[in-house]
Amino acid sequence: MPSLERINIVWVGVEDSVLVSLMKTVNKELAFVRENDHEEEVAHLTIARVKTGKDKKGLQEFVKKFEKKEFGKMMVDKMILFESELTREGAVYKVVKEFELK
Repeated sequence: MPSLERINIVWVGVEDSVLVSLMKTVNKELAFVRENDHEEEVAHLTIARVKTGKDKKGLQEFVKKFEKKEFGKMMVDKMILFESELTREGAVYKVVKEFELK
């Protein structure tokens, strides 16, 4: 369950049933590499990763301010599978495959 005490990522929830179905399908197909103890996930778009505890109160206020905000609609026409390699300089991302969604 997300907690304001320890924010690791900032995300926007997605309610579209097609995207939720896609997320569940991908999670099922990748179950062999995932841990089994995760709670049911919420379809979302990650907009930020939090790496430090700097200005924790400011971040908490930001999240609370937009907690119930509706951001509108968008068209999703493809999914991109990335491979990430962790290096000393940070993560390096490489496109593995693009999937057209119709």
